[in-house]
Amino acid sequence: STSPGEGKSMVACNLALSLAQAGRRVILLDADLRKPKVHQAFGMPQEPGLSNVLVGNAKASESVRKTSTPGLWVLPSGRIPPNPAELLGSQRFHDFVGSLRQHFDWIVIDSPPVMAVADASVLANFATGVVFVVGSEMTSRHIARRAIEQLNNSQAKFFGAVLNRVDLNRNA
Repeated sequence: STSPGEGKSMVACNLALSLAQAGRRVILLDADLRKPKVHQAFGMPQEPGLSNVLVGNAKASESVRKTSTPGLWVLPSGRIPPNPAELLGSQRFHDFVGSLRQHFDWIVIDSPPVMAVADASVLANFATGVVFVVGSEMTSRHIARRAIEQLNNSQAKFFGAVLNRVDLNRNA
């Protein structure tokens, strides 16, 4: 998404759930290492998690958690590090995600907002595809276009977009 509060974490959680319910093996990574929310959505501890694995303080086997939905695992963010963009752009992160590809059909990654920090662009460059979330009546076209341009500049491949938080009574 362009900015906080547009619902990208909830969209990522629901996308991961839907893929698992369709019979796929899915892992949801909370790569928002600044304001993580995935652990709250699943009622699990934030640590150990992704940042702990990347700095070597925890093993993936201790950090990846199975959910009550068959086929769905979650890797929460872990401790908030001082250098999120550096961790997400590291070779260790790339190698880690590469190893996850051997075990899962889908890897869904929740990221911070595009315009707030560089993390989303770093992840978009690495990802197979991006789903852009726009909060209805929250984001101007101008700002959304700037965010999409920023993602394009990092060679993001767009799968699509989600218009979220639409007031159907007001905008039938």
